[in-house]
Amino acid sequence: GELRVDSAEGFQWLRSGRQMQIFAEDPSEPDLISVPSARTGATHAIICRSDDEAAVHAVAASAGSPELLSHERWHGIPEGWAVLSGYIPVRAAQLVPVFGLRPLDPGSDILIELTGGLAIRPRIFAEGHPPQIRIDVLPEDASVRIGGELARPGSGGGWEAPGWDTPGQHIVDIVPGPSLTYEIAADPAHAEGWLFWNAHAGRFGADVASAWARAEVCGARLMGPAGETVLAVETRPILVALGARSGAVALQRRDDASVSVGLVAEPPMVLLSATGRRRSQGRVIWLGLGGTARGKGRYDPSWTSAIRSATTRRLALEGADNVGKDAWRRAKDRARRLWRSHR
Repeated sequence: GELRVDSAEGFQWLRSGRQMQIFAEDPSEPDLISVPSARTGATHAIICRSDDEAAVHAVAASAGSPELLSHERWHGIPEGWAVLSGYIPVRAAQLVPVFGLRPLDPGSDILIELTGGLAIRPRIFAEGHPPQIRIDVLPEDASVRIGGELARPGSGGGWEAPGWDTPGQHIVDIVPGPSLTYEIAADPAHAEGWLFWNAHAGRFGADVASAWARAEVCGARLMGPAGETVLAVETRPILVALGARSGAVALQRRDDASVSVGLVAEPPMVLLSATGRRRSQGRVIWLGLGGTARGKGRYDPSWTSAIRSATTRRLALEGADNVGKDAWRRAKDRARRLWRSHR
């Protein structure tokens, strides 16, 4: 059940019982040393059971090695065992050996590494941030496939194949040789969205009148109880968020911070800000979140009144590009038509 070698100096080398023992050259050693598996280009000696000798010869031939040299009645090797030398594999074994002889195949010792990327869990990476698939020395005639597709080294140094970085499970398969699986987790933002829950329920106690008390927080995302956008702005006496075609929300001022908060059901197009009745004391700030909204929309007298007030006072539109200027012009035209038809 074990292999022991004694030396004249009194040292003893002990190896647990295996179907086969492999020794190989090493640049830092003068003689052959024990190794767990064969590697391409190196010279090896093998101690195996006599019953496996024919199979060892067959694997060696399929790995491109020269004919093995058999050493009969080697001193110290018990009955039923054989010593073979001159094993120099040049490629992964084409003949897949039985489990006990796998260490003969240099392809079985190929290391596949997943480096970089955004790992969510072991071997699971976020969509858009795949790992680099790195493979150490690849034996001659071995090929790499990812998901069944032939892979090639990419510009960044890792192996790539069609679809290798798309959501789902993938298998890196070295033929012949080892394989490794990994997964790309789909970004929920590209589908139904991230799972949202109120992570700070009850933080404001029974105070449900204020907008911030009804806002829900989950990580870096905020929303109202009905999915409203939470808009927070440095406080002013008058702050009204306006949608592209309807929706006027007056922001509420907090007493403990210089900020006003509102829950906006529709993405706000502009923010009406005023500190007094003079034209110089007011402005319209382009937000752009709802500037390209389409559809008839509903008649909202508060929205119409706020747009008309800003138009009458000729408040300047700030921060808008051409799209914003066009959206603001259409909003003023719509408010004018609604005011005339409902007065």
